Amino acid sequence: MKNIIPTSIQKKLIFILSIIAVIAITLTTTTMFTYISKKRISVDKSRLINLSNIMAENLLASLSFDDRQSALNTLYTLKVDNSIDGAFLLENKKNEFAHFINNKVNETQFKNKIFNIMNSRDFIVNQENIYTDDENIIVYKPLSLEDEYIGSLFIVSNKDEIKRTLKEIIYVLSFVFIILIVITLLMASKLQKIFTAPIFVLTNAMRDIEIHHNYEQKISKKRSDEFQILFDGFNKMIKTIHEQNIRLKLLADTDPMTNLYNRRYFTKVSESILDLAKRNETDLTVLMLDIDRFKNINDTYGHGVGDDVIMSLASMLQAGSRKSDIISRWGGEEFVILLPDTNIDGALLISEKIRTAVEDLVINIEDKQELKFTVSIGVSQINIGRDVSVEDSINRADRAMYEAKESGRNKICVD
Repeated sequence: MKNIIPTSIQKKLIFILSIIAVIAITLTTTTMFTYISKKRISVDKSRLINLSNIMAENLLASLSFDDRQSALNTLYTLKVDNSIDGAFLLENKKNEFAHFINNKVNETQFKNKIFNIMNSRDFIVNQENIYTDDENIIVYKPLSLEDEYIGSLFIVSNKDEIKRTLKEIIYVLSFVFIILIVITLLMASKLQKIFTAPIFVLTNAMRDIEIHHNYEQKISKKRSDEFQILFDGFNKMIKTIHEQNIRLKLLADTDPMTNLYNRRYFTKVSESILDLAKRNETDLTVLMLDIDRFKNINDTYGHGVGDDVIMSLASMLQAGSRKSDIISRWGGEEFVILLPDTNIDGALLISEKIRTAVEDLVINIEDKQELKFTVSIGVSQINIGRDVSVEDSINRADRAMYEAKESGRNKICVD
């Protein structure tokens, strides 16, 4: 399994959440800015239209009576409004009757600029009689007396205040944008921990199984969401695999009838015990057992009873053995026992104990009959300095066992 880098999923999740958040916040702030901009300009336009309507009534009288001073006085009332750069009152269509220009602008440049705009082809007013560009808002108010056109009023407003307001809005929205991005990143980090942490618990557990083959582990973390179902399923799966591995190992290492170790396992483990005995210079002895006249038992009572004899002997050997002893069903009715830390004298005592116990063993068969049997045992002590493998001692024990059989059975012989 490829090593999983924890930051890979975390970074991807944070990146995706951040991108989504940035897009959402950008769209929101852009929409807000556009709306506020249009709203602010709309308010200014409405104010200028109302202002032109009010001033038109006074200026209409000034034009009618050719009173320039009165017109100037009316126009100069616009001085209090810093957003007004100037105003022009024209009689008929072209002749200037009176004007007001704010002190903060250059009069000549301003007049040239405004008249150039008004005389250009681009100067097209909408239904509200308003012209607007990047710098100015111009309100056009035609003046009529008894349905006769006698002049027009132009009020020119700058967009400085609007630009200042929009600039402030940009600062505020930028600050809010940054705050929201920080909050989003924190939330993304928190969310990735919520969603990726349990994934890493699972991947780490799987990696531990892959590397260390540790099937006894379990995920002990508790959660109140769907990940708990994954944890429980993982624990159940690992427990099942562990139990199956144990069963498979038992099947591979044990005899299915007697549950004793099989020949393959005995051969493997005995060599390790021999190496240990050589290093520690301790005694090691082998017993070879064979059930006497076992063919007659099968022929007389059937193979089922023969199996019962084998299983009864196996149970008796297991019950009377030490933890360090290795008992194996060697094949058919033969058994081999490896006795660590045991010399020939100790092995003979154990052999005699086994022989007498088997002699006293009774097998109940059909029709309330009782079956008794005996075993012949061969004993061989391993020569730590000379024997290369346990198999050498097993061969000697096997010869000793056949000697016991040939000399009358139900006996113990040593080689």
